[in-house]
Amino acid sequence: YDPLLGKVIAHGADRGQALERAVAALEGLAIAGLRTNAAQLIGVLRSAEFGAGGVDINWLERADLPQPDAPAQALLAAALDAALPRAEGAVGGWRSSGGANARLSLQGREYDVAVDRAVGSQTGWRARIDGDEIGLIAARRRADGVELTADGRRDVWTVRRSARGVRVSDGQRSWAFTTGERDRTAAGRRRGGGANAIHAPMPGTIAAVLVAEGDIVEAGQTLVVLEAMKMEHLLPTPAAGRVAAVRCAQGATVEEGELLIEVVAGET
Repeated sequence: YDPLLGKVIAHGADRGQALERAVAALEGLAIAGLRTNAAQLIGVLRSAEFGAGGVDINWLERADLPQPDAPAQALLAAALDAALPRAEGAVGGWRSSGGANARLSLQGREYDVAVDRAVGSQTGWRARIDGDEIGLIAARRRADGVELTADGRRDVWTVRRSARGVRVSDGQRSWAFTTGERDRTAAGRRRGGGANAIHAPMPGTIAAVLVAEGDIVEAGQTLVVLEAMKMEHLLPTPAAGRVAAVRCAQGATVEEGELLIEVVAGET
């Protein structure tokens, strides 16, 4: 098998601009399930020697490459999008406003981000990144993300979530984080049992819906057949129970992370 997944080609008015555009493209790259050399490529593009063009075929063996690093504001935007309350009935994220802990990974580099509402404040938040206190941040919900103000600087971030990660953008550059998030309130609901949600593991087309609302299903039973990447993927339920809602139909195109079926565990 050819290990090449894709090519990133960047151009600009000069070498420096082309390098910055290439770095921005790689930082916004999200590939799940496979290890890639994206972090190494970012390090190469950011190194002073490569930027100056004075490298040879053996340079990489000698080079001490810088590690990719995400801006603090990008990390905070991803975490606060999970913590800020949403309008009733809104889709995506959580409605809890009690804070959130997030483990975010960018090209193999992991960050632990924690945000908590400041005592007595409606808009103020305190945050820590890898245990380091960031200080007081003002944040408010926007329709497509969050607005942050810290040290007199205001930034507007768009945020898009999927089942496997979160992408944040400041309008010029974007960072695609894979996630291991645990919202405190939501985690408590999950520990309490109840509904099991079957989500699309990848973009695709619904080839078949094998259950209807009210059906009783067994653990491991296939509920939906998803056609993606020229294959049919059988999506089972993790637990026996009753189908509470069917949110997809045969022939429909779905996005990664989209909710397909809800099952109430234990109801027979």
